[in-house]
Amino acid sequence: MVKHTEIIFVIDKSGSMGNLTKDTIGGFNSFVESQKDDTKTTLTTVLFDTGWKVLHDGIDVYEVEPMTNKDYIAGGGTAMLDAIGETINRVQDRHDELGEKKPDNVLFVITTDGEENSSRKFTKAQIEKMIKHQTSGHGWEFIFLGANMDAVKEAANIGISSTRAATYDWTTCGTDALYSTVTAAACASKSYTIDGLDLQGTYDSCVSALDSNYCAKSTVDNIATEIDGILGTIN
Repeated sequence: MVKHTEIIFVIDKSGSMGNLTKDTIGGFNSFVESQKDDTKTTLTTVLFDTGWKVLHDGIDVYEVEPMTNKDYIAGGGTAMLDAIGETINRVQDRHDELGEKKPDNVLFVITTDGEENSSRKFTKAQIEKMIKHQTSGHGWEFIFLGANMDAVKEAANIGISSTRAATYDWTTCGTDALYSTVTAAACASKSYTIDGLDLQGTYDSCVSALDSNYCAKSTVDNIATEIDGILGTIN
């Protein structure tokens, strides 16, 4: 039986992300295409600023339409905790309804370029408790990628281990490497587990595979080769 993986992507679209809108949209769409393989993959996508909205809710990756600049409009603050908490509750409720038909494994991805400043419902302590419960009680995997911060420290504050966190560069190349890193984590999660994956090391390797002057299309093959090498070290 083909293993079913759900990838949950919680993506920052606060005002500071405006300069990287094109890169974020392109990176996300490339990531989605990379997940169209011979496994069963469903995708949940949540975009957050001062509030949050569900773009995809557990749909087959082959049915995901490309993200556009009508979907991703940067603006507002950073209500990251509320987006995480609401998404965990929403997805877990759906899984409870599915029973034995729920996904075999879940990869929960959080990306942000700034620290929390707008949540009203959930605190860091509450999110930490929820993430630890989903990890130990339901086997979910969480990864955190943050720019303009100490991502390891921020991840630890919400219950995500240091090896599952990475600080990324707030640039075009950094954003490209971010989505390549998430691709590597997703491929690892589908194949076995991400236990042996060092997220910061993976990100740094993806950066090294990029053209030093510009993240041109010609670097895609280099990144794919780098990801294959990364996966080989943890298989």
